[in-house]
Amino acid sequence: MPATTPIFAFPYPCPGDTVSAADFTNLANAIDAKLLELSADASFALNRPNVDLNFSLTQVIPPGVVTTLTTADSTYTITTAGVYVVRVSVVDTVAPPTVTYQRAQVLQNAVVRFGFTQDSESNIAVPCRPAGVIVAAAGDVITTTFLYTGTGTYTVHAELSAKLLCRIP
Repeated sequence: MPATTPIFAFPYPCPGDTVSAADFTNLANAIDAKLLELSADASFALNRPNVDLNFSLTQVIPPGVVTTLTTADSTYTITTAGVYVVRVSVVDTVAPPTVTYQRAQVLQNAVVRFGFTQDSESNIAVPCRPAGVIVAAAGDVITTTFLYTGTGTYTVHAELSAKLLCRIP
């Protein structure tokens, strides 16, 4: 009865087994299959999924309202299950007269994962740039919300970057 190696499961005959040509064929096929698998892994490692979306259109944000950014390309759907580093940059294009507080949050399937908050004591509109790590399944949707307090409306545009760090089988 043949046995297999513990890591790669290559078949080999046990002591006392009769070795046949089929045993060598099975071993060669197992080695070839493992080499193809490792080659695919190496290619994937060099070409990991990543995205850099520029929300080219602006969006007007009213004060005191958590607003989901919905401009073109403002969401990213995860293509491969794994661990991703995600970064969003929400930048003003037309700042309101007064900014007292602003917050950008990154959501995964409508659940907040992380965010960046700043108290604008100097009344200067500074970009909010939340960044963090997300464990995601294929098909998960990444979105961004923005909130600010102050006077007037806040016109922003955003950029979202997501890079796969490692796959999850």
